[in-house]
Amino acid sequence: MDIGMFGLAYLGAGLGAGLAAFAAGFGIGKISAAANESMARQPEAAKDIRGSTIVTSAFIEGAALFGVVVCLLIPIFAGSLVEAAKAAAQGFDTSRLVWTQAGPTPAPVPAQKTQQRPASDHPGPRT
Repeated sequence: MDIGMFGLAYLGAGLGAGLAAFAAGFGIGKISAAANESMARQPEAAKDIRGSTIVTSAFIEGAALFGVVVCLLIPIFAGSLVEAAKAAAQGFDTSRLVWTQAGPTPAPVPAQKTQQRPASDHPGPRT
């Protein structure tokens, strides 16, 4: 396996996870600032504003967590994808690959036994 491609997968995963966490923190900070400003202007609506802020922050955290998980899964599958790309470049039949954690391996081909039954053995439609 090409170590350069695998290293790029780790680099991309780290940058993507960091960017997702940074963007979530920035978004939640902006929401909190706007909520505090609006509660200062209208104290009687503080309960509604606080509830909306908490729900919105939870949605942003969920999206950030999803982004971090996807970014951290990239290096796990990068090795098998690089091996498949090399095999395809060499003219290997990639339609019969079995994906394992160690990378793609050719699937065993079962023996083809075809038996034709005579038409008289067919049970026919049920009535």
